Amino acid sequence: MDNKLKLLILFTALLFFIVTCGQNAFEEKTKEETAFVKGNYRIIFSLPGDDFASTVELEQLQTLKGKILKQGAGKPVGTGAGMGNMVLIVNINSEEAMSTIIGIIDDNYPFAKYRIEPEQPF
Repeated sequence: MDNKLKLLILFTALLFFIVTCGQNAFEEKTKEETAFVKGNYRIIFSLPGDDFASTVELEQLQTLKGKILKQGAGKPVGTGAGMGNMVLIVNINSEEAMSTIIGIIDDNYPFAKYRIEPEQPF
């Protein structure tokens, strides 16, 4: 009887593992999860230290987001801050739009240290 109980527990654990691991394999990805293919870029600003952005820095990020929208250079799709970085994710459709965004950053934040990277899949 002891072997039957062990076998039942092992079978239940294996079944649970198969069901939970297989659930994500068949789900369709959301629009946000596949958006990297359609031109999302991360504009990553280096902040002094290794902490979160200050209120002033976050306000600057929101201002930058507004200027990008106003110029029609791209569609901001997300922001974040932490570990010495501040990030703006923008969907960009053309090289011209990328140049416009770089110009906006350079004109408004000439001392900003930043890099632009294409967003990678999960």
